[in-house]
Amino acid sequence: MKLPFPRPLRGQPSPRARSLGLAAIVLAVAFALGGTALSWAKYRGEAAAARRDLSAQAATRATYFDETVSARLGALRAVALTPAVAAGDVSALQAYFHGLPHAALGFSGGLGWVSLDGYVRASSTLDLDRLPIWVGDRDYFLSARDTGEPQVSPALIGRATSRPTVTVAVPAFDAAGILTGVVSGGLILSEPGTFDGLTRGGSRLRVIDSAGQVIIDNGPVSSLADVSASPLYQRVRGTGSGSFPSADGLDGAGGLMVAYATIPSAGWTIILERDPGIALEGARRSLMTELALIWTLAIGGVVAAMVIGRSLDRQALALEQSLAAKDEFLGLVSHELRTPLTQILGNAEALLRRDASIPADVRRESHEEIHRQGIRLRRIVENMLVLSRLERGRSGELEPSLVQRLLPTIVEQFRDQFGWTRLELHVQPGLPPVEVNPTAFEQVVWNLLTNAAKYGTPGGPVELEAGASGGWVVVAVRDHGPGVPEDEIPRIFEPYFRSRTVPPHSSGLGLGLSVCRRLVELQGGEMYVLRRPVGGMEFGIRHRALPDEEPGDVPQAPVEVRAEEASTHGVMPAAGD
Repeated sequence: MKLPFPRPLRGQPSPRARSLGLAAIVLAVAFALGGTALSWAKYRGEAAAARRDLSAQAATRATYFDETVSARLGALRAVALTPAVAAGDVSALQAYFHGLPHAALGFSGGLGWVSLDGYVRASSTLDLDRLPIWVGDRDYFLSARDTGEPQVSPALIGRATSRPTVTVAVPAFDAAGILTGVVSGGLILSEPGTFDGLTRGGSRLRVIDSAGQVIIDNGPVSSLADVSASPLYQRVRGTGSGSFPSADGLDGAGGLMVAYATIPSAGWTIILERDPGIALEGARRSLMTELALIWTLAIGGVVAAMVIGRSLDRQALALEQSLAAKDEFLGLVSHELRTPLTQILGNAEALLRRDASIPADVRRESHEEIHRQGIRLRRIVENMLVLSRLERGRSGELEPSLVQRLLPTIVEQFRDQFGWTRLELHVQPGLPPVEVNPTAFEQVVWNLLTNAAKYGTPGGPVELEAGASGGWVVVAVRDHGPGVPEDEIPRIFEPYFRSRTVPPHSSGLGLGLSVCRRLVELQGGEMYVLRRPVGGMEFGIRHRALPDEEPGDVPQAPVEVRAEEASTHGVMPAAGD
């Protein structure tokens, strides 16, 4: 049948689709490029603002730490100016320092007075009457004594506390301006309240002392880490303040946003590191949303134009394909129905014309042939009706049933119709009940048996086996025929599929296995297929066993349901999957 409009080539656009598509592409590209440029400029502005904010945070934190250290130095200067400390009277100093509230003055590690010979002679926390502590080798003491200027030491592990400690030292002078000793105060870094202000936020904050040791890492530390060899520390040490949009961090991680600042009163350096992905997460999400919307609109416009241009051509192609599918289906059905109808009509006409002259045994054969072909026609029609019903999701009511009571009826009918095929039945005694639709179950087993008889070895044997395994009741049908090639197994349950190993003149629409699987699945069961290494195929169904209320009473030889030397080429779900 010729359609009233030309059929386009598959995958090739029509002229109207091409022209509309080109116009839409030009407009869409202009719109997308303009929108992308605006969104990118907005994103770059937000990224620059994030870098400025990080730099401001570094400066704010540097000011905070500088003021904190300066306040400690001021407190020590006040202590150094008291008459007892300025005079350097050891006996008076011991009593004076013993009563000093060092914690209130901000010194968690205590306060002390060091004589010029390097011994701690007075302390707010230690009893030094018997054993003075010598600190003559410590840099803070030597620097304060030799220069006469306040000093902040690098961090070290304290002798008394075994925790990271920074010592602040101020020289003490008498009324004549002569150096009498050094006043020192300890700051235990791991104690809350020491340097934990302004250390939280979305960035990683580290404060590094003059020796290149990390003394703050998003809060007071409990051990010291040396980063003096870090390229980033060497790059920013003593350079004031600034920021990098992308740099390697202290730990070597690349692509970080970095800001830094110097703490003048202590000679320390503060470094803030932030992952750009986190810092710019909101801006990036906004950018991606805008770009997705822009390009979606652009592509959508192109697609819409192409859809409009090809709508008529797609309708024509769909109509032609529908007609072709209908013709193919009618051809299959007419071919399948022609053979049994020919047999029925031929035998009926012979009986009508020559009934009196036909011997009784020949008449009986004709009647039997008519009966067989009638059953065959009924099966064809039933399969087509069942497939149509299954497509609407209807499978019938389910009820608890015993497989060992359903199989004998099927076996008897099979032997009546396929008497030339040797059927071997094995049923495990005492099988538990399963929930199925008995009529649908019998139809599935019948289809599997007739397939085995048609496509297996002529005359048999065909094996029908039922048993329990892993909470399932399994029914398997095996034949000894040529089997199905491996590459066809994934398609074996498709409607109207016929293997290339099936002779062209063989009967069948290719509906049986498709109907079987749909029936089994709608009853809550599973179906599998295996290639047998010894030759032939195994088709099986399995249903979940119900609690055994009435044991099976069909006397059969006990047998285990086997995976039948199962080849991995098959599709057999493991029990319990």
